[in-house]
Amino acid sequence: MKPFLSYMLEYADKTYEYKIKLANVEPTNKVLDQIERALAPFEIASISAPKHQILSKNQIDFAGLGACDIYVLTVQLKYPCTDAQIRQAICQQTPISLSQIIAIPAAREEAEDESSSDDAADVDTQPLVGTKRLEALKALASRQYEFAAENKEKLVTTNDLPTGKISPIGSKDTQRKNFRGVK
Repeated sequence: MKPFLSYMLEYADKTYEYKIKLANVEPTNKVLDQIERALAPFEIASISAPKHQILSKNQIDFAGLGACDIYVLTVQLKYPCTDAQIRQAICQQTPISLSQIIAIPAAREEAEDESSSDDAADVDTQPLVGTKRLEALKALASRQYEFAAENKEKLVTTNDLPTGKISPIGSKDTQRKNFRGVK
């Protein structure tokens, strides 16, 4: 079994990388200083220069904003934290609204890239899946269902009962009966 000190030394140099996306905010020196101050509790190992993304009509990360300028910062932190903690810290220290900030852990981004490359490999088999499903539906539609016994007698519903001339409400004798024998 390894001593506790060796475990500590393994994780002492570990850094946690995040991509921070800012929408409709030009990261000037003042804004970058505010972001650095906001992330100081997580001990910044490195921070990259902001990169401007290509302007497109529909942004996936900022769907409600439409076409907007997006700047990306890559940040490496020494202490682990969640993306919500990063967003909240930046929002509190800067004039940037929470809806204009997205923090993505690098591990999640790599996993999304791998899953999208797996989806590209599955595209060739998609037509086969559709034909198999169609054949299964045709087989189900052609089945004949057998019942235990056929019911040949005609069932009578309340619509088939004869109607009378007496109303069910108020047409009978409505006098109270005295069950005690006393009048």
